[in-house]
Amino acid sequence: MRKQLILLVLLTMVMVSCKKAPEKIKKIVKGKSTIDVLVLIDATSSSTRFIKDYQEGIKQLVEDLPGKTNLSIGWINDNTEASFQPVLKVSLPGFNFMKDSELDVQEARKNIVDSVNVSIAKSLSSMKSVSSSDILSSFRLAQTYLNEPNNRRFLFIFSDMQQNSDTTLGKIDNLNVSEIEDKIKQLKESSKLPDLTGISVCVVGAYNNNNKDFIAYQDFWQKVINASGAKLLYYGHAYKAVDLK
Repeated sequence: MRKQLILLVLLTMVMVSCKKAPEKIKKIVKGKSTIDVLVLIDATSSSTRFIKDYQEGIKQLVEDLPGKTNLSIGWINDNTEASFQPVLKVSLPGFNFMKDSELDVQEARKNIVDSVNVSIAKSLSSMKSVSSSDILSSFRLAQTYLNEPNNRRFLFIFSDMQQNSDTTLGKIDNLNVSEIEDKIKQLKESSKLPDLTGISVCVVGAYNNNNKDFIAYQDFWQKVINASGAKLLYYGHAYKAVDLK
C-alpha cells in the first residue's frame, strides 16, 4: 500500500511538471515531421540591387525556422534547373525531451544560425550578377529538389520577379486574364509547368517602380503558381514571417 502511495505521488508530480512545461517543449515532445526549405536568390542585376534587403530577409527566415528543418540555399540564374548547386545546405536540430538538454540544443541551433548568416553575407557580397534568370526553371527545380512527400516543403524565392528567360513565356507584363491562361496552357503543353502539389511558396523581393506593372506581374505569377498546384503563402517585397510548422 505504501509503495502504491509513493508511486501515485511521483506520477502526480510528473503530470504537474508536464503541465508547467513551456509550450514550445510540449510541441517538440509531440514530434513534428521534417521540414524542407529551399531558398533561391535571383542573381540578375535588377534584383541584386536589393541584396541588403535579401540578406536581412534570409537572416530573419533562418531565425524563424523550427527544429528538424533541412535548409538549402542557392541562386536563380539563366538555367537554374540544370546548373543548380546549393551554396549552403544545413539541418537545424530538433529537441528530444527524453534525450536532449534544451540548453545544448539551443546553443547548437544558435551556432548553426550564426554560421548560416555569416556564409550568406559572404556569398551575397561576392555574387556575380547575370543578365537574365529563368524564374520558371526555379519552380521546376523545386519539384525535383523538394521531393520528400511526407515532409512539409517550402520554396522561398528572393527576386523582383521581372526577369524570365524562358522563350515559351516571352513578355509577361501587361497580360489580360485570357492571355495569362493561354501562357499557362502553352506551359502545360510543352511540359514546362511543374507539379508543385504539396509545396508552399513565398515570394520575397517582388518589385516594380510602376504600381500597375507590379500588379500585372503579381497577377501572372500568382496564376502560374496556383496552376502548378502549389500554395502561395506570400507575395511581396519585404520578408514576412509565415507559419512553417
